[in-house]
Amino acid sequence: MPGIERRLAFAASHLGNIRIFALWGVLDALIYILVKDNRLKSMIIYFTIFVIITFVGFYSPVLIDFL
Repeated sequence: MPGIERRLAFAASHLGNIRIFALWGVLDALIYILVKDNRLKSMIIYFTIFVIITFVGFYSPVLIDFL
C-alpha cells in the first residue's frame, strides 16, 4: 500500500529532524557549561565543529548520512 509507505517516510523524516534538534540541544548545553558565558570561546567551538563536519563531508560523503 503506497499510503502507508508515504506515512512511514514522513514520520521517519520528522524523527530525523527531532534527533538533530535533540543533539543540537545537548551540544549547546555542553558548550554552555564548558565556556561559562564566554561568547568568543563558544563561537570558536561552533566554528571548529562546523569546519570538521564540512571536511568530513567532503572527504567521506557516506559519513554525512550518519551525522
